[in-house]
Amino acid sequence: MVSEPAPAAPALSARGLHFAYPGGAPVLAGLDLDLFPGELYALIGPNGSGKSTLLRLLSGALTPARGEVRLAAEGPLKRLSSRQRARALAMVPQGLAQVPEWCVADFVASGRYAHLPPLRSPSAADRAAVAAALETCDLSGLEQRPLPELSGGQRQRALLARALVQESPVWLVDEPTSSLDLPHQLATFELIAALTCQGRAVLTVTHDLNLAGQFATRLGLLNGGRLVAQGSAEEVLCPAVLEPVYGPRLHYGRLPGSGAPFVLPARG
Repeated sequence: MVSEPAPAAPALSARGLHFAYPGGAPVLAGLDLDLFPGELYALIGPNGSGKSTLLRLLSGALTPARGEVRLAAEGPLKRLSSRQRARALAMVPQGLAQVPEWCVADFVASGRYAHLPPLRSPSAADRAAVAAALETCDLSGLEQRPLPELSGGQRQRALLARALVQESPVWLVDEPTSSLDLPHQLATFELIAALTCQGRAVLTVTHDLNLAGQFATRLGLLNGGRLVAQGSAEEVLCPAVLEPVYGPRLHYGRLPGSGAPFVLPARG
């Protein structure tokens, strides 16, 4: 009798996460989530459902009131130093609260800090990693451009390039296409999907249900601080799951060729 292979251990797991901002109602109440190697997990849900808060808890930027986040090889996230955390986990925010007066190349290179011993200058391998990330994110030729002079979409691609040079096995990505034009929206999802083919685990928060439907291995629908549905695009992007959350004014279909489901807001 041939034994079944053991299921893969989660690259990142959250158990019993509770969180509320000071003086506010609970944002998350007992949430559990697993993110597996080789998986692109798309977290969807309406505004105010807790998506960005959950991402910040998973990255360690916020501390849960109760519950725990663990990384497969490193254990509880709260026990890791900032350098250990950066080697294990890359966080790509939706934007920068303050845009530093750095050139693009220096900003992207800052993602290598977790791999550099103190006081050591970047090596040829570090510089090669930066150059490759700039090319992958369509930033070649902008290396010396100051960040404040970039468009919002270019800065978003610089954030992706900085995460690439971290070489972390887990990625958390907050609304990566919100400021991008259509070709770069597609290219961004192609990039993060390619990361999963290399074994990385990627969780992205997105309002773009249609790109999520084309690329995500699994979708999770967050509403009222709870995961109300998880599954494939076919299982989640359907009227029975979406209409209780988004309402009935939606149109459903399938893309020609791939057959991937799509959802559009519909008048009347």
